[in-house]
This record gives sequence, C-alpha cells and structure tokens, in this order.
Amino acid sequence: MRSLYQYQLLNPQEIRVVRFKRHESTRRLSFEFRLGTIDELRKTYTAISYCWGIPDRAAELFCSYDRCLRVTRIVEEIAHWLVDRQCEEYFWIDFLCINQGDLREKGEQVAMMRTIFSSSAKVEAWLGYDIEDGEAAVRVARDIKEAAFDKQCLDDDAGNDVSQTWPRHMRAGFPQSDVNGLRGLLRHPWFTRVWVAQEIVAAPEVESPRGGANLVLFFNHCTLPWSTLVIAIGLALEGVVEIFDQRDGGAMVAAQYICIMSTLRDRYEQRNPVHFGEALLECLTFQASDARDMIYAVKGICRDVRTGSVLPDYTASVPDVYCQAAYTLIVENQLFNVLVAAGVGLGQAEAELPSWTPDWRLGVSLIGGYDIHKLQYTASGSHRPDVRGHWESKTLTFKGIQIDFCGDSYPFPQPKSAPPETIFAIIGSSALQWVKGIEDFLDKSTRYSRFTKDMKEVVLVRTMTVNSSPPTTDSSKLIDSLRLWLNVNDTWDESRSSQLRDYMAFDELNRFNLFTHGLSGLAVLNLFGSEKQGFLGLGPKGARKGDMLCVLLGLHVPCLLRPKETKEGNTITWEFVGVCYVDGLMYGEGLEMGPIQGFTLV
Repeated sequence: MRSLYQYQLLNPQEIRVVRFKRHESTRRLSFEFRLGTIDELRKTYTAISYCWGIPDRAAELFCSYDRCLRVTRIVEEIAHWLVDRQCEEYFWIDFLCINQGDLREKGEQVAMMRTIFSSSAKVEAWLGYDIEDGEAAVRVARDIKEAAFDKQCLDDDAGNDVSQTWPRHMRAGFPQSDVNGLRGLLRHPWFTRVWVAQEIVAAPEVESPRGGANLVLFFNHCTLPWSTLVIAIGLALEGVVEIFDQRDGGAMVAAQYICIMSTLRDRYEQRNPVHFGEALLECLTFQASDARDMIYAVKGICRDVRTGSVLPDYTASVPDVYCQAAYTLIVENQLFNVLVAAGVGLGQAEAELPSWTPDWRLGVSLIGGYDIHKLQYTASGSHRPDVRGHWESKTLTFKGIQIDFCGDSYPFPQPKSAPPETIFAIIGSSALQWVKGIEDFLDKSTRYSRFTKDMKEVVLVRTMTVNSSPPTTDSSKLIDSLRLWLNVNDTWDESRSSQLRDYMAFDELNRFNLFTHGLSGLAVLNLFGSEKQGFLGLGPKGARKGDMLCVLLGLHVPCLLRPKETKEGNTITWEFVGVCYVDGLMYGEGLEMGPIQGFTLV
C-alpha cells in the first residue's frame, strides 16, 4: 500500500529544489529533493513560472516504490515536459517545493519568493500544450523585433517618431495567421496572474549588453524570450505595428499587463523604488487563486515601504490581510493614494472590510478608466497627511474640510446590444438625453452662470475624462462629435466613422477616439451635481444623494463620505464612499470653503 510522502522540515532560510526521472518501463515519474540555503543553492536551479490551474491533486509523483506525492495535473505535465527535454538539473516549483499543507512554512517560503527567483540561474515559464499556432506567435514576435532593430526603431534618443521610420507594409500588418497566433498566446491566463508580476520583476538578468529578464516562455514545442515579446507588444501598443483588434479584449488586456510588468521590472533594476501602494494599484486587475496573494505577491515587488507588519500568513482571513495592508499604508506610511481603490461606492464584496480598505478581489477600474492615482492633483494643497488609526475598532480619523452634499446623479446609460468594435459602447437617444441632462445642470448651476457655452463644454469634457483627455483647442467639437457619434441610429453603422472623418481632422479624430475610449469607464461611474455649491463631479457608481463631498488632508483628490452613525443629530462616524473628480476642487480651491474638522471612518 502506498503512503504519502512526508516533507522534511526546513531550517531558517532553507529551500527545496527538485529534479525528476522517468522510468521508461512504467512511464512513472519519480522526484528527488535537495535542501539548502538560498546562498548554498544560488544559480544551481531554474525557477519555473506557471498557472496552478485546478488544484485537484489528481496525479502522483513517486519518491520511492511505496511513497508518493499527490500533485495537480499541471505539475505532472511540467515534470513530463522537463524530462522530455532531458533536463537533469534542479528546479524550483512552488507547488512541490513548498509543503502546501504546512501554513507556517508556506508563509515563510512565500516571503522569500523574490529572493528565490532572483537567485535562480534562469526562469522558465510553462504555458502548456494548448496554444493554437504557437509557431506563428513566435514568428511574428521575432519578426517585429528584428525589423525594429534593423530600422533602429528602438531607443530613439533623438525623440523621432518611430512609426515614421517603420516600413509602410509592416505598419499595415503582418500575415493574419501569424497575428492570430500571437493573439491566441496573449489570451493565456498566465499573463493575468499577480504572481507572474513578481516573478518577472525578480528574474535574474540576462548577461548581455541590453540586459533584461532571463526568462523564456515555453508552450507547445516553441520557445519565446520574454524580452522579444515585450518589444513586440510595446511597438504594437504604440501603433508602430498593427496586430491588435479592439474586438479581442483578452489580448489587449494581456498586452497592458505585459507593459505593467515590464515597467515594474525596469524600475526594480534601476533601483527606482516602487512603493507598496503604487504597486498594488498597478496590479489592481491582476488575478490570484488565493485572494491573500493579491497582497503577498505585490509586496515582493517593492523595496522601500515599511511593510514589516504585512507578512505572509495563510492562517489569517482575507479581510484581516486586506485591512492590515491598508492600515500599514495609510497609518504607518501616511500614504493615502490607496484610497482611490476603496469605498462602499465601488461595491465592496466583503462586509467585514472597513470602508477605507480596498477589496482587491474586485479588480475595479479606477475613476473613468484613468490612473487617477498618477495624476498630479493637489486637492488638499500642501497639507501633510493627518490620520489617527484605531486598530482594535478598525477605524481611522482623518482631518478634512466639508464642501457640500451630493444632489442629483447622472448615471451613464446601460449599453444596448452592439458589436464589440464600437469604441464607445452606448448608442441611441438615451445617451443624447444623458448629455442634455448634464448640460441642463450646468446651465442652472450658479457656479457656472457666467460661463459661456464653450466654457461649460470644457467643464463637461474635463469631468468626463478627469481632465486627462489629450489636449484639444476645441472641446465643443468633442461634444458635437459625441452627439454625431450617438445620433445616427440604434445600431452600429460604418457611416459614423466616415461622417466623423469628414468632420474632424486626422489628429482631432485620434483625440476623439481616445476621448470616447476613456469614457468607457463611465459604465461603472456616476456624474453628479452638488446641492449648494453647484459643482459637477465624477464619482463611483454607488454614490447617493446626500453623500458628503469633502477634501481629506493628505489625499490628492476630493472624496465622498456617507453618514454611518449619528448621535443627537451629529454624525460621529462615516463610511468612505470613494474618491471623485470635481472640476474646481482639484488644486486646493476647497481649502477655503470651511473649517478643518475630524472625520472618523469605519
């Protein structure tokens, strides 16, 4: 009768590495561990990156004739793949090399993950055998890179537009079959996993003049260096080559993730610190099998934040892990930007979470689809962060200024059925009525009573795009184009594009496309007007009439609070609803609108 393999306990700073052997007569796989400290094993093993898949433990690896270890199908597949390649060296594979049944060991090993990957000889990523036309994916990625070097399209220090030096026939596209192969590769879930971000950041550097991560992707019977893929995707996103289709959202999302991971890698190599809170927001929409890893994986990317209290602990609940991370950032590090991902207005799924703690499982888009945490707003002026934490009660007390209360809101119309190629996914009369309702508010607001029509349209454009739409000298043309875009009929018609091309110059049409692309974030947001002051704002979809508009000292954008508990007519605790963009409050204007007071958030 077979018995389960019993892991040997590890000493501090020790890890396990593993190698495999296949018995040809039985096709049975056996494994052998080697133990040692990271210093002892440095550069003697290859770290494997992969997707866990279904944790079914439906396969077996053998240590001896009568002792086995139950593993997932993907781990068994990796073992066979390595044996097929006649790899006799040692490997680090987290599912095997960490005793998954020992939560204490798991926490200690996860805390060492960055060092484990950076101390490896190289990193290999296994994406499996299910990539359709993997050879085409490799071919088009390599062709783009080689052409880029030939045309000196990379690292143009002179500031030239690389798209102008690219051969016209190459800009127009590559063979469709090859492009489809690359898109198919990008739809693999490996690109969406938050642990992959840390593994790429920590991968050892290639010994070459250009450096870069020593990481190679393996799939089917193909290999593709990470650096080649990064160059190809970067040029595609810059518009130098045309390989993406707006209908293929999965490939586009993966491309954005690749850029995020590449940027994090570059900053890590340059010792340009990535703050814990900043990295959490960058990786906001990544995925993790264990929700706690949305914190633990990202922590390994950072160098400089005081995160001693955020240690991997798989005995802790998800709410406790998320709350501890937020408390560490806001109270111990006085970093408020993490609040842009928090708030009951975003639809937090966990009732046990305080309203000031982001629910990292939601993967919500930030305001308007823009990275508002990166924009250089100064709503609280030069005031330093001022917050007191109360860990036992899970409350935070901020200093801030009450501005106004929310009045009517203008929720974005729900999209009708339309082909996915529409950049702006709502059409028809309901959208026109939505625009008109906002314009009526602006006409009635005393704040904008002296504004001309053009000035009011500038306010509307700035608010809908959190003032990050590409600059244009004519905001009214954007609004008129928006009407034209919506007013043809209730289904997509190619005539819209031709009408817009006739109406707008090429550069203006590009601005409009970016403008409408940014508006896609409005599907989960609300435009609202404030009751007394008459401000127009953009906030979370869950904002309600009566929510308080305020400026918290140390937070770079305004926010909404909701009364939670009152006593003798006075609110004593508040819920954090979410951050917002309010034209006229983004640069400290609200600091003179009321006294500084305390707000206790629960």
